[in-house]
Amino acid sequence: MKDPRVKGLHFVLILSIIGSGYMLLNSLVTALSLPMMQQAYSDGVFNLYGSTITLPDELVVAFEMILAAPQWYYFLSAILYAVSLYGVIVMWHLRKTGFHAYTLAQLLLLLLPVLFFGKSHFNIGDLMLTILFVAYYFFTLKNLGVFSGNVAVPASSEEESNSESTDSEN
Repeated sequence: MKDPRVKGLHFVLILSIIGSGYMLLNSLVTALSLPMMQQAYSDGVFNLYGSTITLPDELVVAFEMILAAPQWYYFLSAILYAVSLYGVIVMWHLRKTGFHAYTLAQLLLLLLPVLFFGKSHFNIGDLMLTILFVAYYFFTLKNLGVFSGNVAVPASSEEESNSESTDSEN
């Protein structure tokens, strides 16, 4: 039977895989389509393939901010989300390098909008989620002995322990 701490860790890691994976794809799509969007957009109106789409007023400011960022901002975001995803996958295997990669990527992702758009784009909600996830990963990995090098994870199933005892008898 798996350690319940590992099951809980895997559940939260799955949430991080979903979040980082989605944002990686989102950043890549935005980076690749940004020149086309900038060309097609003018004053709240999109002109795409002969069709005109007018954005609602509440989306115009947000969309103009997206278009104002340079393309490499989104490529840089994609790289950082890829590092975050890598860190999560490595943490799945209970390696502390995954924790360090994930934490560094998440901290840089918090700073990225501030560096490009100014202090007013610092998001306290993102900060709180980052602190929550990093703290959970830190304390869970510490309790599992990952940082001390003594990973205390029992066999994942009875079949593994049975196959080991069968091998030693032969």
